[in-house]
Amino acid sequence: MLTVPKAAAVIGRSPETIRRWIRAGRLRSTKVGTQHMIDQDDLAEFIRTTREQVGESPVRYEVVESAFDEPLFPELRKRITANPEVLVGKAAVRGTRISVELVLELFAAGWTEEEVLDNYPTITRDDLRACFLYAYERIEGERILPFDSMP
Repeated sequence: MLTVPKAAAVIGRSPETIRRWIRAGRLRSTKVGTQHMIDQDDLAEFIRTTREQVGESPVRYEVVESAFDEPLFPELRKRITANPEVLVGKAAVRGTRISVELVLELFAAGWTEEEVLDNYPTITRDDLRACFLYAYERIEGERILPFDSMP
């Protein structure tokens, strides 16, 4: 069973979008206390049918539960924000116009941590860690398999 934020991370949507789908009856969930919990099979079925409806190639997502029950590094999470008025809503380091995408691109291009910090003095090592945590949480537990490999 997945929480709404975990399901959102798996499919790359916001938790509010997941809640809207639940309220509209498009995505099945079970209410446990005050939280909606989503079965992994229900999420996979929702993804498959949604992709078929919009004409995309069907894909199966397999969700693997994290070894951690509690959120990872909550203090780092606070360092990444998304505001529609800043960088068109891209995830960015809090208080800057430096997107997570840019930080990842710099490292992919071969920049070192010191080069990034020297060239962007408004960010810190913890901000860099927060960018990597943000990226990790977006892909954590996601496995994409071609449709024809589904059992």
